[in-house]
Amino acid sequence: MALRRGFTLIELLVVIAIIAILAAMLFPVFARAREQAKRASCWSNLRQLGTALHMYAQDCDESFPIGTDPVQWGSYGNPKLAFVQYTYPYTKNRTIYYCASCDVLAAMNMSSSNPAIQAWAAKLRNTDENWAAGNICYYYFSFLTGGAPFAARTLTEMADTPAEMWMMSDPFMNGCPWFPHAYNHARGLHVLFVDGHVKPLIGRPRDLYK
Repeated sequence: MALRRGFTLIELLVVIAIIAILAAMLFPVFARAREQAKRASCWSNLRQLGTALHMYAQDCDESFPIGTDPVQWGSYGNPKLAFVQYTYPYTKNRTIYYCASCDVLAAMNMSSSNPAIQAWAAKLRNTDENWAAGNICYYYFSFLTGGAPFAARTLTEMADTPAEMWMMSDPFMNGCPWFPHAYNHARGLHVLFVDGHVKPLIGRPRDLYK
């Protein structure tokens, strides 16, 4: 009768060590692949929002949504309840107003010791409360003219520089340590331009009006 030979402790430790090494090598690859998928989803969100904005403009004398209420339109950040109300009939999809990486971004920044950053990050999450208040993930700021009250810009007025003017982007804040999309240790933003194209830019924007 043949004896059944088991594994020795050394053999088990070697197998465990090999598995740990393989896991350490593969986990970053999986994480990058997952973030690539989220970035692709974010790119698609902005493209769809851009299409909705152009559809709105076609129905509203070639003008993008804008108003004089300083709470709603006085900055590129939250809240943007009127923006949501104007564009949602063209999108019919609440999800595209929130980046897939935004919950991670919000969670990281909500651990900041700065109360302003905590409050800012909390408004970026896809929750019923944020949606009802008009707190969305993306910024909308191509309409800014630098004056107060802000004046509506029409497609005709922007015809000379549509590929240079920002329409929407991922969120950012001075002093926030985390951006929605990190790759190769670079901090990046996805930007939707007035002509409808989307591309990633590295770093914080220097000129919010482009």
